[in-house]
Amino acid sequence: MHLPALQIIAQRHHSDCSVACLAMVCEVGYEQALGAFRHNVCTEGAYLKQIMAAARCLRTPLRLSHRYGKIEDITGILDLKMPHRRFSHLVVVHGGLVIDVDPNCPTLWDYDTYMTTYPFKPIGLLVRKDHL
Repeated sequence: MHLPALQIIAQRHHSDCSVACLAMVCEVGYEQALGAFRHNVCTEGAYLKQIMAAARCLRTPLRLSHRYGKIEDITGILDLKMPHRRFSHLVVVHGGLVIDVDPNCPTLWDYDTYMTTYPFKPIGLLVRKDHL
């Protein structure tokens, strides 16, 4: 399956990985994605329902999936549970790659390498409804 190219957008604050990931998946700029949230996402972070609501504001509805088949065929926002932490971390998966939007060092990884390097547990994936 051929997936379109994505513009990589890094997060700008400690808790805004959702903004950067949403911007990439919805194919909009960081500022437009930020404006779609109805709370201070830069300091509070975002729950998946808030991300889905922001995506609807951007006219790009997302669907939550817990089973996603071949990672090579998917573009979406992966919710990762971090051990001993209350909050999760979000990354973009695209064609078998992980785009980690960390503000200090955005990185591109092979999915399997990323998942064995970090102790994250995937707990859900937001995918565009028009890409199903």
